Amino acid sequence: VPDDGTALVLGCGTIGALTIAALRAGGSRARVIAVAKYRHQQETARRLGADVVLGTGKSMRGELARELGTALHPTELGPPTSLGGADVTFDCISTARTLDDAMRFTRARGAVIVVGMPGVPDGVDWTAMWHKELDVRGSYTSDEETFGRAVAAAARLDALLAPLVGARFALEEWDQALRSALHSGESGVIKTAFAPGS
Repeated sequence: VPDDGTALVLGCGTIGALTIAALRAGGSRARVIAVAKYRHQQETARRLGADVVLGTGKSMRGELARELGTALHPTELGPPTSLGGADVTFDCISTARTLDDAMRFTRARGAVIVVGMPGVPDGVDWTAMWHKELDVRGSYTSDEETFGRAVAAAARLDALLAPLVGARFALEEWDQALRSALHSGESGVIKTAFAPGS
């Protein structure tokens, strides 16, 4: 992401939060706009370096267009699209809606990076991909050298990243741990972990 550019991060669970942290740990000075569903995710995104954090309510697309300095234009099918947008969009959720938004809110010849393991979304309008000539890539794993750099960066950022693990459970508390992980909106945690001796 160019330092004078804009990165859009859709979703601020573990993967989205770490994407923001990785951008900043890598020295990026780009403007980072994050979209997060829950308040605790929004606060985490700000703490990790997002410049603008938006919720996922009904007005999100309009707010996102304003933040990106672009206008929304109606389409024959589906939600409105924008002609401008982010230089790079990281879709950290990979649902039909977020893939759709990623392509609609990325500028022409920009990049959409699908981070993590997506599902099999139905009903994605791929028109924006070819119309804007987007570079769409997946990022699921890495080679040994890149993984080593990530581990080293995480060690340097330990104090900043430690709060991502918001709930720790003993193995015997597996049922509570699963409830915490499956209902992160209610539990208010980004990551649930098993910790020996808890």
